[in-house]
Amino acid sequence: MGYLYWKNKKENRPVNLVKKRWFMKHPLGIKTTSLIKKADVVFSKFIRLTALSISGYIRCFTCGAFISYRESDNGHYIGREHMGTRYCEQNCAAQCHSCNRFAEGRKSDFAINLQKKYGPEILNKLEVIKERDRFITTSRLQEIIAYYKPLVKELEIKKLGRKL
Repeated sequence: MGYLYWKNKKENRPVNLVKKRWFMKHPLGIKTTSLIKKADVVFSKFIRLTALSISGYIRCFTCGAFISYRESDNGHYIGREHMGTRYCEQNCAAQCHSCNRFAEGRKSDFAINLQKKYGPEILNKLEVIKERDRFITTSRLQEIIAYYKPLVKELEIKKLGRKL
């Protein structure tokens, strides 16, 4: 890639724009961090909406308390810093704020309930996925957003009674 130069009017000498990083972005103009935020929002809504019952409440995955949709979080057994399991449906469940934020997810209760729901081998499977997939690409993030966005809209209409 050749250098792009631009005349600095004050000093009348060229300035290397590549070194200044004025235009350095993803080739499509998309930043990975903004895609991660969008994917997090869509995926979190999907997990919480799937846990929403007909009565309009969510049962916390770890403590069993009944909470409203707005009072719920998307809890992860293996933390969000591991990209391989960040968007894995088997790693996530709806939790109340007190369990997810203040009790650090109550990992032991989360593990017990995961094993009840998916079987005893689920924890080993999640550990393998965590170690295998360490990075995520922008194209994979775009696929996640494109996959879950229509599902979230459908669930919002069905469970929350929202219109398009």
